[in-house]
Amino acid sequence: MNPIQQDLPLPLWGGARRGAGRKRKSLRKNVPHVARRRFHRGALHVTVRMRREVWNLRTHRCFRAIKRALERGCERFGFRLVHFYVLENWAVHAEREDQQRPVGVDPFSSASRHEGPPLAAEAEWWMLCVGIARARTSAA
Repeated sequence: MNPIQQDLPLPLWGGARRGAGRKRKSLRKNVPHVARRRFHRGALHVTVRMRREVWNLRTHRCFRAIKRALERGCERFGFRLVHFYVLENWAVHAEREDQQRPVGVDPFSSASRHEGPPLAAEAEWWMLCVGIARARTSAA
């Protein structure tokens, strides 16, 4: 007597397929999680978005932590920081909250002078030295 293998019906669900997996809850597109090419010499613009539950970065306590992280990053990875956060960012915050536009230098930006050695270096590239100023005057 020869035993005969019976057919086992395989399930038709599960496994890798297009559209499978947890659905995205946000309207923004996903960030590709691929390794970037190694960046050599040049200007790099980095923008960071904060999560909604982060209350306020514009406090002295938070600014000290951010400044310390930027200093350590400059030391560890050897980059030069030219500007951080957004210059004149406090004017944007004031407009958003229907307050009067502040006068002077934003204390939470690289434009203000902080104690200790300067964190932000002088810009050397044309785009940062000349190009941005030209773009502002031509837009006005």
